[in-house]
This record gives sequence, C-alpha cells and structure tokens, in this order.
Amino acid sequence: KQGPIFTKFINKDTEGKYIFEEATDMSQLKKCIADALELYNSESNNVPMNLVLFEDAIRHISRIHRVLTTDQGNMILVGVGGSGRQSLSRLACYLAEAEFYAIEMTNKYNIISFREDIKNVLLKTGLEDKTVACFLYDYQLKEDSFIEDINNL
Repeated sequence: KQGPIFTKFINKDTEGKYIFEEATDMSQLKKCIADALELYNSESNNVPMNLVLFEDAIRHISRIHRVLTTDQGNMILVGVGGSGRQSLSRLACYLAEAEFYAIEMTNKYNIISFREDIKNVLLKTGLEDKTVACFLYDYQLKEDSFIEDINNL
C-alpha cells in the first residue's frame, strides 16, 4: 500500500480558499482531477490532452500540485521519454493556476538564449508574483554552463 495523498484542490473553507488536507476518497480525487482535465481541454488556448487517470498518475499530479503551491517549491521529475511528465505537469499547473513555461530550443539556442529564458521566468515569479513551472528536458541542457546556472538559482 502506498502512502497518503495530500491535496489542496478538493474542498474549500468558508472563505472560498482551498484546504490542504489528506485525500481519503480516491474516487473523489479522481473525479476532481478528471473535471479539471475536461476544463483544461475545453479552453481554446490549450492543446487537448487525452490522459488515463490511473492511481499513479493521480498521485503524481497531486505531488506536483503540492510542490507548485508550496512557497519556493521546486522539483526534478525523472523518467523515460513518453512517461507523462509534461502532461501531468501541465495538468497540475492548471489545477494550481500556475503558468507552464517550456523552453523552446532552436538550432541557434545558446547560453545567452538560455539565460534570457531563465530571466523571463525569474521576472514572472519575482516581479509579477506568479507561480511558474519551468519545464526542461535533459537533452535541452546543451552545455555544462546551463546546469551550473540552474544550480546557482
């Protein structure tokens, strides 16, 4: 048996703010996430996602969401390509009302471009007080200095 799941997107208090609590009813949690996925897919600016919400996916979405809603939260997701890291992260961002920022690589992408992207993320989080998930794949770290810059944040 796996451990408990804590969420902050199921129930609201009397002021309309979400309560951080243990999710004891997996079917309620799955329905909540499925409803969010349906809303996400209905918005015109989002590319629709066809996700199967099995228990591990639900647990991962809940963990990602918890980190996104924690002050100064950050995480590294590790897995093989096609395992759903990006899709689950997008849905968790949607639930957390966070911006999903994926770095777009080009042939001319270099350390200056990378630092500009990181600067944009830091401006959004610092000056605009937005929650942002910056998504990077390992193959996007073209130079060792990219990793050094991330490590120095």
